[in-house]
Amino acid sequence: MRRSSALFLLLAACADFSVDSQRYHCAQDADCGAGWRCVSGVCGGSSADGGATAAVRASSSCPAVPACGGAVSGAWTYTEVCVDAAKPFINVGLDCTGLEFSNVRGVVTDGSLVFSGKGVTHARHLRVQADLKVPSACTLGTCDDYANSRFDGGALAATCVPLDQFHPTDCTCALTFDKTLSANGTVDTSAGTLTTTDGSLDVSTFRYCVFGGEMVMKQETGPQVLNAVGTLSQ
Repeated sequence: MRRSSALFLLLAACADFSVDSQRYHCAQDADCGAGWRCVSGVCGGSSADGGATAAVRASSSCPAVPACGGAVSGAWTYTEVCVDAAKPFINVGLDCTGLEFSNVRGVVTDGSLVFSGKGVTHARHLRVQADLKVPSACTLGTCDDYANSRFDGGALAATCVPLDQFHPTDCTCALTFDKTLSANGTVDTSAGTLTTTDGSLDVSTFRYCVFGGEMVMKQETGPQVLNAVGTLSQ
């Protein structure tokens, strides 16, 4: 696909970028309930968060990210992260159908890409929370068993309880992804890719595209939890 065609498709996708649920729209912190902040018109960050913040939005039409690349230099700051509303977490539900996600929300704190020549530094603190409804066909036991067997208590943690007293093996789970990233690597502007290595020596690649003063990026390889697209600007 030619670069101009790729950009056209990207811009068309971005035109449809919207929040599916109106429940988390806000004008001030008080609209979000105890312990939550209003970030860019969406209830996301905890009141404990500090630093520069950007909202995590749930959508059924996150922007497409062609690897069109583009010239990059200096510091770019996260302005938004779009998470797939139907499947926000990549590996959750791979072994069972019928799971239902809802109330996906979150925040990015101090998120940035800083370029110097062919080098890049990627930093962010990302927290995403969601509710998950799990049918008994997927739990294969108690709700505690499901939480303990599917979530290791690492970056993605879960607390699961029975739906009600009449459905003890149908579960509702509160999921929280919370991770701070600090990684260094290189950028290939012609291929439209970033390659970074973090403190755990995990190597990740991202494809990216710069257009109209903004950058969109999506992880392709390496440890992945979120099905998400990041938007950054200078």
